[in-house]
Amino acid sequence: MLVTNPIYMKILYSDLKKYIPGLHATPEQIAEFYTMTGLMLDSRTDVSYNNHVDTLFSLEVRQNRADCFCVLGLVRELAASVNSPIQIPSVSEITKSETFPNITIVDERFVRRLTAIQINNVTVKQSPQWLKEYVELHGINSINLLVDLSNYTMLLTGYPNHIFDMDKVQGSLQWRVSSQHKSMITLGSNEVQLHSEVLTIEDDNSPLALAGAIGGDIARVDENTHNILIEVGVYDPALVMRNSRSLSISTETSRRLEKNLDPHGTRYALELLVSLVLQECGGIISSEVFDFFPGEKDAIPEIPYDPHLAEHIAGVPISSDDSLGILQRLNFTVDSTAIPWKIVPPTYRTDISIAEDIAEEVIRFVGYNKIPSDEIPALDVVTNITPEEEILVTNLRPILISDGYDEILSSPLITPAQNVETNYAKDESIIVENAVNEEFTALRQSLAAGLMNQVTNYLKQGISTIQIFEIGTVFSKKGTMFNEKLHLGLLHFVSPQEQQIGTFWLHVDRLLKHAGITSIDLVPSESGQRPQIANESSCWLIMHNEEQIGVIYKTKPLWKEGSAYIAEINIHELIKVDIDQNNRATTELTQRMSSYDINIVRPENSNTFELAAEIETQLPVNSLWSISLTDRYKLADGKQPNLTRYTFRISYINLAEQDAKLLHEKLYTVIPGAEQGELP
Repeated sequence: MLVTNPIYMKILYSDLKKYIPGLHATPEQIAEFYTMTGLMLDSRTDVSYNNHVDTLFSLEVRQNRADCFCVLGLVRELAASVNSPIQIPSVSEITKSETFPNITIVDERFVRRLTAIQINNVTVKQSPQWLKEYVELHGINSINLLVDLSNYTMLLTGYPNHIFDMDKVQGSLQWRVSSQHKSMITLGSNEVQLHSEVLTIEDDNSPLALAGAIGGDIARVDENTHNILIEVGVYDPALVMRNSRSLSISTETSRRLEKNLDPHGTRYALELLVSLVLQECGGIISSEVFDFFPGEKDAIPEIPYDPHLAEHIAGVPISSDDSLGILQRLNFTVDSTAIPWKIVPPTYRTDISIAEDIAEEVIRFVGYNKIPSDEIPALDVVTNITPEEEILVTNLRPILISDGYDEILSSPLITPAQNVETNYAKDESIIVENAVNEEFTALRQSLAAGLMNQVTNYLKQGISTIQIFEIGTVFSKKGTMFNEKLHLGLLHFVSPQEQQIGTFWLHVDRLLKHAGITSIDLVPSESGQRPQIANESSCWLIMHNEEQIGVIYKTKPLWKEGSAYIAEINIHELIKVDIDQNNRATTELTQRMSSYDINIVRPENSNTFELAAEIETQLPVNSLWSISLTDRYKLADGKQPNLTRYTFRISYINLAEQDAKLLHEKLYTVIPGAEQGELP
């Protein structure tokens, strides 16, 4: 499930009791329930509402729970927990009419559903006190009766709506993107600059609203309004979010329509608002309901569900009967006649798409607090999907580093000439079209070019002791087939007088044995089997069971300062080899440096050089690399004032990691005031 930043939804205790007639839970119990089922309590406040003391809950709702950005959504959650039916507000039947609102949806792909209706002869006045208090408790200013009923309906159902004064509308209402208009004045009297991707509601002359965000000033309702059009729409949430961000407009409307709202609920929201308007403002319905719903017949996919999945994930017993009861209380349709069950979530649960989502619903209503915090669930071991090549190079990399090799990273793009000079295979080179650099247009067929470029750079900087390696992808093609293979390249630079091929081969041989290759043959290369840069008498193919897995050679004298020994191993071929795991060599790394901290509590202003010397006397000279003071902290201890904790970092060499730890741990027993520090 995608979970992003929370926003907050408020609900009154009196609303919960109103819509769940059988509710007997206290505010404290309700707060606990919401928190334990994933709707974290932000605050619980005693308020005065409708001449009574009430409790206002503020709950943290995650972005993917579009159904909970309304009172009725939160009511459904609580009703499922207490296993009590809910009583939603009733709506009046809308009388038939022979006319439809004059509406055109120009850009239908951005409108998931649109419902609208016209009402004439309404009376707009100030809202009754209960309605003013209601919207203001939810953080919305009271404007007038029509606007407050509009906001009240949105708070109840979660569906934003808009009311237009039809006496101010010129011609038809049009929903379109790419408005010809450059700007619009909003309800807040702010001018908004429109761009080509804004979804607007316009008449024949002007933009009247930003669909999914905010209304405009031209067709706003006021005390002189008599003839209105009410619309409830659900739009493309991605477009609403982009418009909101690009125009810097965030409203109660946009925050809801940015979510994946269920289009099926718009008709009820429209009918509820119409009923309230007719009841409170009077008026006569003057049109049929306009209802554009292109996805009305789209089937909701069945989700196959193993009834044991919830207990498997949670690690606590959850019976199939309990799972079935919870899902039915949540209005899921469950076919439990066979395993896996076939489940269809209610349309408003747009966050449910896979079996794990269903299991989460079961678990949270069983209770997160029922899951033991000190036991590990008995889950199946997840299949290791890490590529074998990655596992192998991860094991080989520390061996190379311990042998004194530095890792480099070079560009896969080289010159075509470098490919000709360094390639030892028979495949063709790949030339890149529209390369950023006109000189480097070929994908490398060998890592040797990058290693040699690094040697040239080091020599320019006066560095001649060079041992480097690279792990990277090489590229080639054979006919119409393109290949990518992971290679390991090593380079050891030597002066003209040095002969290091034997020592260099020992490094390569150790690597291969660590990888499990115990049967290795070096076969002198023939013409066409070696790179052009290789010395003809010092180039060998690395073979295993008659399969070539790499090449090792000494370069021609390419630099006046000396030559280089290069080995290149095809990691892809190593993985293909039938490696006997029992023959893998065990390599203990004693060249690496291990560092650990030690805390020593001594009087304030102790001589830190003397403390370091005290540590040094307890350690073998050939195992100690350095001792450094990293921190000092004055302790707030009333019984022993003027004490300071000194932290030293000690670095060890020529030791295996386990031996370094054992040596370090002895310091705690021989140095007064020593305490264990943290690993760096």
